[in-house]
Amino acid sequence: MSEQGRINRDLSIDQVEVNNELAASVLFDIAVYVARKLPTFTSDDVWSAANVTVREPRVMGAVMRRLHMDGWAEPENVLRQGYRPVNHARPQRVWRSLVYRG
Repeated sequence: MSEQGRINRDLSIDQVEVNNELAASVLFDIAVYVARKLPTFTSDDVWSAANVTVREPRVMGAVMRRLHMDGWAEPENVLRQGYRPVNHARPQRVWRSLVYRG
């Protein structure tokens, strides 16, 4: 990805987060909970724990980025098949918890 592509991506993620601040905050707290409970996880695991529908599901990208930036989890170079029907079994990034408590 080009540098400009990264900049555009980050600006888009920032905008989604700003426009969906409450959903991002709630989903972030749930993502922290998941990171404490699972050694590895995907965004599907966060959605399942949340058991909510949000107006803008792309907010999960901002949540996962913040989870990483704040030191709760780090992305693995591994993909796992998504299990939520809405995702049509698409590959998802696996995240490794940095705060797993078992």
